[in-house]
This record gives sequence, C-alpha cells and structure tokens, in this order.
Amino acid sequence: MAEVTSRRLVFLIDKMIIRNSSLNKEILAIAVPAIVSNITTPLLGLVDTAIVGHIGAAAYIAAIALGASIFNMAYWLLGFLRQSTSGLTAQACGSGDTAGEWLVLRRGAIVAVAGAPALIDSSILNTNPSPPDNA
Repeated sequence: MAEVTSRRLVFLIDKMIIRNSSLNKEILAIAVPAIVSNITTPLLGLVDTAIVGHIGAAAYIAAIALGASIFNMAYWLLGFLRQSTSGLTAQACGSGDTAGEWLVLRRGAIVAVAGAPALIDSSILNTNPSPPDNA
C-alpha cells in the first residue's frame, strides 16, 4: 500500500511540475537571479587579474590573486547572513507579517554592524598584543 501511495505521489508531483508552466516560470523568476548573483561574485577577482595583467609585473598579479582569495573567503564565510535573512524575510512577507520583516532586517543589521570591526581591523580581536620586535 505504501508503495502505491508513493508512486502516485511521485506521479502527481511530476505531472504538476511538467504541466504547470506558470509554476516553472515563477520558480525560474526566483532562481535565475540567485544563480547569476552566486556566479558573478568570484568573477571579480578574474576581472581584476585581467586588468592588472596588462601591467606585466608578477608581483601585482600575485597581490590581486591574494586579495581576491581573501575577498571570496570572506564573502562565502559571511554568506549565512545573506541566505538566512532572505529566507526569514520571505517567510515573514509570505505570512503578511510586516513587523517580522523589520525584525529580520534589524537582526541582520545588528550582526553585520557588530561583525564589521572584526573584518576592518583584526587587531580588535587581539586583547593582549605583544610589542613589535625591533631586531
């Protein structure tokens, strides 16, 4: 009995997705911008490398590669903030909860503002700095 029910469920889902082109259009309208956004971010380093590559010095290209790697790492490590606020805002918007939308915005802003000094100046995290070596 469970096998028949699961087959019927799979058939109904397939039929709904294949035949309902308006649903496909709605899904693509949401998915395509997200895909493009995720693809274009790592391309920033590629563009910088292409521009600096015309200078001809290997040290400049190495510096761009290092900077692009650090930027990409920070971007993907902090991606949780973008993804979580998107989902929570969509839930609040879908349920018509305007106060919930503002709450998600405030929470995300607090996390971003609280974490920004750590990204801007890592010496904030060093509570017991050692004196520089003069040797």
